[in-house]
Amino acid sequence: MEYIDEAMLLCIRESCVLEVDLSDCKRLKEIPVDALCEMEHLERLELKRCDSLKWPPIQVINRGSTSVMHFLKDGRLDLTAAVTDEFPDLVEMCRFRPKSGREGGGTSIVEVDITNCKKLVNLPYRQLIELESLEALHCRGCEKLRWPPQNVIAQGGNQVMNYLRARY
Repeated sequence: MEYIDEAMLLCIRESCVLEVDLSDCKRLKEIPVDALCEMEHLERLELKRCDSLKWPPIQVINRGSTSVMHFLKDGRLDLTAAVTDEFPDLVEMCRFRPKSGREGGGTSIVEVDITNCKKLVNLPYRQLIELESLEALHCRGCEKLRWPPQNVIAQGGNQVMNYLRARY
């Protein structure tokens, strides 16, 4: 299956399912983001091992079904406790995003949560502040992170972004 057709979307919409698992659909090239986001009942979308899918980003897919829907619907990128020392390229993450006619949630990254990413040392400050849609960066528990100061981090994600934008 390369695409989710109208019949399948209708079935998902009318049956009010909470989760759709499309894992291992190796030929799936694109998902109907807007149609899926309009389904308020849909809470989880599993897309693991869909090798031909360019978007959502693999970092989101690997986090699992609930994280996928939060990313699509709300623009929230959950990387909590990820075992990495590199921050993802947010510009690249948005590159293959299908065009959306919707306003509001899911159209851009508004929140990034890297709480408890113990190996993370540096943040791409320029990229973060230039991403105008980004309102919050949660980074508590990132013990090796040298900047911003821990007292700013403790104030929460919105204050972290305010601090970064005021400094650069």
